[in-house]
Amino acid sequence: PDTLGGGVIVDPHARRHGPSRDGLARLERLARGEPAEPARPEPPPPRPSAAAPPLSPAARELAQRLRAAGHAPPPAAELGDAARHLPALTAAGAAVRVGRDLHFHPDALEEVRARVVELCRRHGFVTIAQLRDELGSSRRYAQALLEHFDGRRVTRREGDAHVLRRP
Repeated sequence: PDTLGGGVIVDPHARRHGPSRDGLARLERLARGEPAEPARPEPPPPRPSAAAPPLSPAARELAQRLRAAGHAPPPAAELGDAARHLPALTAAGAAVRVGRDLHFHPDALEEVRARVVELCRRHGFVTIAQLRDELGSSRRYAQALLEHFDGRRVTRREGDAHVLRRP
């Protein structure tokens, strides 16, 4: 029922936020035409920790199983007793947790990332359905992967689509 006059919309898709210095600084950057967030260096990919103990034969076998599964690894519940090795694989950089109970081999995840980037470049965006069809997998995997890439700042969600953060 109220009308604002003389304002400028700097972020038409803003999330709700309360008063804060960070929020004000973000809006000021947008008003100046700068990116909403200051440029941050890309975090380095996870590397095996020097302090991580060597992987057991069973853990190495699980890593090979994840590599062979590609972009459709079995959920942790389907791994049975082998699931107990997932934390060691993650710490060693031989597995990446994607979603609550999915772990991907880093090579498979990098391949999917490249395909997501290519889909975004080709269409301007990627949807869960497009990625599902591209991978020939289920919606569950496509959604988990796109949410992971949103979290890693490769993409960002805009409605039902995901767009590249850096074209």
